[in-house]
Amino acid sequence: MKPILLLAACCLLFSPVMGQRLTISSKYCQCLEADANADAAKLNNCFEKILAAEFRKIRNEHEKLELAAIIESDLQKTCAAYVRLHDKRNPPRGDWEIIKMNPRSCLPKDACKQLASHRKLYYLEDNGDTTWVNLANGTWKETVGKKKHLSLLTFKPKNNGEFVLIFQGSTSPGINQNSAPGDQYKYRLVNKTPTYYIATTSHGSVVYQFKLYYN
Repeated sequence: MKPILLLAACCLLFSPVMGQRLTISSKYCQCLEADANADAAKLNNCFEKILAAEFRKIRNEHEKLELAAIIESDLQKTCAAYVRLHDKRNPPRGDWEIIKMNPRSCLPKDACKQLASHRKLYYLEDNGDTTWVNLANGTWKETVGKKKHLSLLTFKPKNNGEFVLIFQGSTSPGINQNSAPGDQYKYRLVNKTPTYYIATTSHGSVVYQFKLYYN
């Protein structure tokens, strides 16, 4: 959903210890939230304070980039301050935006049932690609990007317009790197227009809002 960029650029010289990545991500996020400097200075200050000492422990170049990508994925899912900086530097071309609070749904309780009645769904990625969704028999099947990678998820409707997608697997190496079978993603249908739903998905403190089109 979000491209890997800021940390990958910083981490060409360093690499973290795998077992500590979640703790490192959390401390880095807290630093970004507390630092009052301008964006570039904030990123550099927090990198030096939180990440640099750990990143120097591993010298293998492949591990550097791989682990940097993993930490980046953690931050994209859980750190609102990091996501805001990322989107400010790299404005998304899709319909996704970060919001402060997850709004309540304005739709009826059977909204998820109505969602499943549409023959085709789609949404726009940050890079401008279109992801097509086929929803049938409890399976959410995504065809992603120009290379037509296929991702399979289990669709579990909940109450009040909410549903959960449980990741099964993908033909995309990037998606498989960021998601493991069994990972769950929570969504909420907030409202509906004649051509799209307004939906949200939340990861830790980060709440995204996007448009889920139907026809």
